[in-house]
Amino acid sequence: MSPSDATLDRLIICPKCSTLHQKQCIPKGKRALCAQCGKELYHYDERTLDHGLALSITGLILFVVANLFPLVRVDVLGHEQHVTIISMVKSLFEHGFYVVGIVVAFMVFIFPLMILVIYIILSWLMKRRKGKALTKELLILLSHLLPWSMVEIYLVSILVALVKLIGYMQIHFGVSFWALALFVLLDIYLSKSVHIGELWELRFRIYEGKSCKRAETGYTQVEIDPSDIVRCPVCEAVNLNRSDQVTCHRCDSMIYKQPGSSNSRAWAFLVTALILYIPANLYPILISERFHTQEGNTIIGGIILLWEEGSYPIALIILVASVLVPILKFIVLLYLLISSSKMKRYKQSKVNQHKLHYLTEIIGPWSMVDVFVVAILTGLVQLNTIKVLAGPGATAFVLMVLFTMFSALSVDTRLFKEE
Repeated sequence: MSPSDATLDRLIICPKCSTLHQKQCIPKGKRALCAQCGKELYHYDERTLDHGLALSITGLILFVVANLFPLVRVDVLGHEQHVTIISMVKSLFEHGFYVVGIVVAFMVFIFPLMILVIYIILSWLMKRRKGKALTKELLILLSHLLPWSMVEIYLVSILVALVKLIGYMQIHFGVSFWALALFVLLDIYLSKSVHIGELWELRFRIYEGKSCKRAETGYTQVEIDPSDIVRCPVCEAVNLNRSDQVTCHRCDSMIYKQPGSSNSRAWAFLVTALILYIPANLYPILISERFHTQEGNTIIGGIILLWEEGSYPIALIILVASVLVPILKFIVLLYLLISSSKMKRYKQSKVNQHKLHYLTEIIGPWSMVDVFVVAILTGLVQLNTIKVLAGPGATAFVLMVLFTMFSALSVDTRLFKEE
């Protein structure tokens, strides 16, 4: 007999190691941790909506300030130049790098803004117990947007870009830079305190009238094989792992359409990323123009130049983000796809494979550091005597990062073999 949806709602799967847990009622202010890897699964705070609304409104104010004024201003022999997020994107478009410009615009401006607005609307609606259908659609949209917001990576990239310019020009931080830094800190805190899975659980309690009483010590023990269930990637609900399973019972999102070949898209994205990584390293990612003389730098060439100039920390950051992280992600994804295929399955524990997959989702976006650095320099250094432009390698590199992220998100984690 298959368990009911109500029974499945009593279970939770760790997003990091995929260990199955039974939900417990916990006291206010306490956290429930994974018994296997120690990752926080959920916590209880009756003021979640109030905190979420306050943090989101504050974040929106900081985000507006961060985009209204210059982030950084440079001065070379009396010639001044400043950059904002909007002027940076505009500069990329003016020089014909439309793909890089579009990706940067969405990742550091459009998506973060949408996430803040969604948080505000969600908190307001759920506090007033209105818009049941709308909150569901907003939570689905929020789940899809969260992996693609990269403001914190953009902030690190600003610092990397400015270190490159030290010694060549005077640098002045604008009020928007400090507003952006505060926004990043608030965004990190918001993502830690208001988890997407807890918002779904809170929505269920509000609109369905369900609650977990403090007097309870836990739910009735459920006898179920972990291999018979699967975690929804959108709302994190536990679902039956049936061959005909196509939608999640809680959010109605598609989980897997074709179980037998569900890794075909992951393979296609990964092969495309591997092909793109070749021109990304062969062609210049950044072109500097001094007195009408252009000089291109590839990723490796730029790292060598930084090392020779004594900028060892920056050279190491670019080396890790642009070379080691992509290669590591390629190796991990290839291993996961090969080891989970029907033709060749290794006896690898399910927990280790899920941790490797979780690792690719965490480190993958940090490859965008070099792309953001190029975008910042393109928008900031447009002086009479010196100009910095994005090179053709930047387009190939940003597409490579996107396709590796698509590949990681498309991997069928049900095929991970348990020892």
